[in-house]
Amino acid sequence: MSIVVIYEELFLDQLTFVPEEQCFTYPCPCGDTFTFFVEELQQGECIATCPSCSLNVKLVLKEGELDAFLAKQKSL
Repeated sequence: MSIVVIYEELFLDQLTFVPEEQCFTYPCPCGDTFTFFVEELQQGECIATCPSCSLNVKLVLKEGELDAFLAKQKSL
């Protein structure tokens, strides 16, 4: 098992939701973007790696928070 070093822990309200791609994004200090796909989050994958600099961030979700957010988006 490899150890993943986390640069920062994030919360859902810090991310930008992109409905067309069903993902959340967050800017990386290097200028690229971290991406969390909804499908991966639903499977428990809460770590994203920057494609340019390899920093890792972790999304901290409360139980039911993602489902509540997605339900609210469907009702808009």
